[in-house]
Amino acid sequence: MARSDNTYTDPWRLAVRAVGKLLDMTMSLAAPVLDCLDPAPMVCFYAAACGAEVIEVDADGGYLRLGAVLLAVRRLDDYRPPSWPDPAVPVQVHLDFFVDDVADAEHRFVQLGATRPTHQPNRGNGLVVLLDPAGHPFCIRTREGVREDLLDH
Repeated sequence: MARSDNTYTDPWRLAVRAVGKLLDMTMSLAAPVLDCLDPAPMVCFYAAACGAEVIEVDADGGYLRLGAVLLAVRRLDDYRPPSWPDPAVPVQVHLDFFVDDVADAEHRFVQLGATRPTHQPNRGNGLVVLLDPAGHPFCIRTREGVREDLLDH
């Protein structure tokens, strides 16, 4: 995307800005929501794996705070886990996490209930794919080699 005097010139970004100003409305992300059959193992997994604060959890769902991010987990009776990399049941969303040491984190997360799929398309580049207890893929990697503007500060 080209920038001119810190202004985006990409036509889609300009259109989004124009519509936002026209509607005089702003939106902020409340929480990513992960569907599952059983919220408790999901809440426990992400609380332990990320050091998250459990806000609440019951049979229907739960909320965790991961730093500045709120993560929601929701029970869905007809939930089917993604079949990644097979597209039969698509991955609707996945989470990426920075870790200090990929090998240590991978071992720890597997002990907490994650599974390691055989298909690892970017392991050679330092990115490891794991599946949470409900089967959602998530990726772990170090911050090394990541563009500065994509890092949390």
